Amino acid sequence: MTAANHIAYTAPINPSGASPVLTPQQIWTALQHKIIAAEVFVGGTILSTDVLTKSVDSLGHAVTEREIVFREGNRRVRETCVEFPQMKVEFRQPDGSTIMNIVSEGARGSEEGDLWMTYTFEWLHPGASEEELDEKRVKEKRVAVVAVESTIKAMREMVVSGQIK
Repeated sequence: MTAANHIAYTAPINPSGASPVLTPQQIWTALQHKIIAAEVFVGGTILSTDVLTKSVDSLGHAVTEREIVFREGNRRVRETCVEFPQMKVEFRQPDGSTIMNIVSEGARGSEEGDLWMTYTFEWLHPGASEEELDEKRVKEKRVAVVAVESTIKAMREMVVSGQIK
């Protein structure tokens, strides 16, 4: 079994007092923008995004091949981004690592703005020892929190600025 860290973090998209309250369509539009400009949403982690190709898979899902540059070490990674409209985007990396950005409803439902953003990370670290995995896990948990929180903040800013209607 390949050494890996599996991490998930969830935050409310529209916590009490948030303004404006983001709609499912605004959130989805922002996630589609995140595919082509990840640095706007997670600038602390990603420096740039270059879209290589856009296509549609056999199930009708939009697929974007992109190359991102991580801030740490200027590491370049090619990702395949698959859209599952209104619910999630999967970011698949060549080494098998997978990140998902998932939007879900809470008990009150989307009409009430009870929407949640969850990021799941399956970071593969072939050959890593348990100690190395533990060290990476601490850092990766911090990345998960920052990624979710900064994405929600960027979404709201895009709506406030009028970039997303």
